[in-house]
Amino acid sequence: MPKRTTLTDAQKRELCECHHRVVTYPELDYALREFVLIYQNQTILSDAILVEKAKVLANGLGIPEDALQFFHDWLSKFKERNNIHQHKLKGEAESADEAAILLPYQL
Repeated sequence: MPKRTTLTDAQKRELCECHHRVVTYPELDYALREFVLIYQNQTILSDAILVEKAKVLANGLGIPEDALQFFHDWLSKFKERNNIHQHKLKGEAESADEAAILLPYQL
């Protein structure tokens, strides 16, 4: 029978950290996720809209502008963490309500 390898607690933490990074601003993550849940059936939420709304929310939460970098990689990880997928719509549904970006968000 093969010998089992036992990991130390430090090795387990290191292994987990490789696969599950801690979100730097969980309050921003939560607020943006709530925004998506509220507006997902009312308007098209493009990547550009999500990034702009994240900037507005970050400002409202008092997170300094230079503390975050809203790159495609950040958005991809946000969408993956929150199981958000983009679907192609046709007709009237294609027009996005970009004013929804600027609406104040209240939890």
